[in-house]
Amino acid sequence: MALLFQVFYQPAAVLGWSSKAAWYSNLWQNMGYACMVDLIGRTGNLTEAYCIVRGLPCKPAITILESLLGACRIHGNVELGVKIGGLLSELDPENSRPHVMLHNIYAAAGRWTDADRIRSRMEERRLKKLPGFSLH
Repeated sequence: MALLFQVFYQPAAVLGWSSKAAWYSNLWQNMGYACMVDLIGRTGNLTEAYCIVRGLPCKPAITILESLLGACRIHGNVELGVKIGGLLSELDPENSRPHVMLHNIYAAAGRWTDADRIRSRMEERRLKKLPGFSLH
């Protein structure tokens, strides 16, 4: 990743495109964090992945949080899933994906009252599940 960063950053900096260089820097940094969180989360180290997200120097990208929410679903971590779902709802309230994933986390844990509450909230907000869409 460092090599790819240099491929984009160096020419932009030499040519005086400092704003372009900053943009690529942020892009690669977010991609690096997303990869780390995804890999660590998929292995089941959800606390470590969440510590990375909390320690980010900027607001986490939605894709990073969705990746961690997916790992919570895979490993059945309801408590962390609720935290991440709340963050996603704040960042992108019109996005149905975190609500659907949180519903699935609750359902898998047998917490049907909570699952129904999420589904009702989606209906209140008129959020629709995208057909045939899966994050994992």
